[in-house]
Amino acid sequence: MAEQLEKTEMARGRGQASQVMRKAKVTWGLLGVLAIIGVAATSWAQTPDSSSNTGFQTGQVVSTGDKHMVIDHKSYAVSSEVKVTDDEGGPREYKQVGPDQIVMFHLKKGQIDQLIIVLPK
Repeated sequence: MAEQLEKTEMARGRGQASQVMRKAKVTWGLLGVLAIIGVAATSWAQTPDSSSNTGFQTGQVVSTGDKHMVIDHKSYAVSSEVKVTDDEGGPREYKQVGPDQIVMFHLKKGQIDQLIIVLPK
């Protein structure tokens, strides 16, 4: 009888250990999935949406004026309604654009109608 009781206790101990191991595996599995999701979300958030930048050119500002801008030594007219943002999506003003800045720009009817200031990283 004592031997049967001892076997039962040992089996119960193995069952509890097995249950603890299953819970640990599930916990680590969930943590792994969450880590992957976190990395993917961070990467996605930091990657510019290339589809929204279709048709944009990139260059370095040489100089700016009220109605024109020189980028990579080429002069461009600037629309009076130019939309200016930074590469993180924040609103900016045209007067904030200056020499040596890297910008992405979109031309419409030969004028810059959208301008994205690439912030230093």
